[in-house]
Amino acid sequence: MLTPGDFEEVSQLMEHHFLKRNPLCIAAKETTPACYGESLDVIMKLTLDSGLSVGAREKKTKKLVAILLATKRVDRLRKNDSHKLRKQQCVVHSVLAMINVDAAKLESITSYLCLEFVCVHPDYTGRGLARTMIQKVLNMDRECGVEAVCVQVANASVDRICSRLGFETVKSLDLKTIADEFGLDLSLIPQEETIIKLMIKRWTD
Repeated sequence: MLTPGDFEEVSQLMEHHFLKRNPLCIAAKETTPACYGESLDVIMKLTLDSGLSVGAREKKTKKLVAILLATKRVDRLRKNDSHKLRKQQCVVHSVLAMINVDAAKLESITSYLCLEFVCVHPDYTGRGLARTMIQKVLNMDRECGVEAVCVQVANASVDRICSRLGFETVKSLDLKTIADEFGLDLSLIPQEETIIKLMIKRWTD
């Protein structure tokens, strides 16, 4: 379980391995924390305060090598935090707002958890860490009484993992259709990663 005390290590993973490898961030040329102002710190702190974020550490060194940051959507953002996010809107946030739960008009879901960020250090990929972390959070999520779990997917490997864990795609966006409007450079990312999705796993019992 990750806590606020892990903020610095989480920040390092986000800066060096999430932002620089996420296809949407790359296409938007927003691959440094400075592009997001205070908003990235706000989201990370919320997820670490949530008690729902998990990580994986290297056994010998105890170095943090993988993270899954999650928040509960009921009263997710405090008033001041919400203001900071609106004030510092960037291209990535603007694009993701087009496929969030509100945009998908899922009125039947009133409480859910968001898997905000999934990141595995490149030296530790292929070991099942992402799937293990997602499954662990799913187990916690079910216990906390929410109706569903959602994730915005811009990464083919996370897409495959979530599909195998029972997530369904409820909204998708082809970045080719908005590339000119938002100044996205799709030549920088693989062809198969130009589709971003909102995926949902509903609890049925």
